[in-house]
Amino acid sequence: MLHRRRGGFTLLEMVVAFTILALFILPMLEIVAASRVRAIKYSRERLVRDLGQRKLFERIYLIETMDNGTFEAEGHPEWTWEIPEPEPVSQGAQLLLQYTIQVRTPQGEAAAQEGGELRSDFEMSVWTYPSQAFLDEQAELQSRGYGSVLDTMGGLYGR
Repeated sequence: MLHRRRGGFTLLEMVVAFTILALFILPMLEIVAASRVRAIKYSRERLVRDLGQRKLFERIYLIETMDNGTFEAEGHPEWTWEIPEPEPVSQGAQLLLQYTIQVRTPQGEAAAQEGGELRSDFEMSVWTYPSQAFLDEQAELQSRGYGSVLDTMGGLYGR
């Protein structure tokens, strides 16, 4: 009596098929997960850069009066920024000011600690001509006997 084979797959065929499928799917899942991490990191870096640039220009144009703070109003109270006093840069008889902003985030500080170095997530410098308000402020400092950026420029902008 001949036994007729039923249609379908054997257990061994199923195991081999799932193994082959797993060998192709697992690397794909790793690639998708890595791309999501990169997308999140890029989005955060772009946001840090945009907020930093905006804060720097607000400080240059005297909209922002503080030299440091957080991005609490923008929804990131744990992110900090700092803009030291501008450095004078002389171009012959011209005075330029170099403003630099440094932005730090907890994510960047954690990465820096792993690498063993302290650095900011974003740093940008801009050179600009001094505004009249800046020149007036420096002249006021000079008139009161305090040091001024104008002192370092040989009195080019003195009153």
